[in-house]
Amino acid sequence: MAFNQLFLLFAPFAWLMRLTRNRWVAASLTALFGACLLAIKILELHTHISPQFWAALLAARIVMGLLAVFFYLRGGVLFIWWLTFLFQARLLPDLAGNF
Repeated sequence: MAFNQLFLLFAPFAWLMRLTRNRWVAASLTALFGACLLAIKILELHTHISPQFWAALLAARIVMGLLAVFFYLRGGVLFIWWLTFLFQARLLPDLAGNF
């Protein structure tokens, strides 16, 4: 769970900040990087996904990526990890029922 944010947010944003030296360009490209990885995952599926659902997933990933970069710039790494933990904790009741 911690490596997800490291490889999708912190490392790409830091690299793009060094490369472009522009916060908004780096944030936009970081969000697009996450969307491209999601597109690759979707294309590797062997099931058919409707184009509307595919576009909605990509749009949501871009918006969430921009929000994550915004919160990262405002609150730091611990704040993003806390938000990720809260977001993933919603799955805990399902896990408890399966054991």
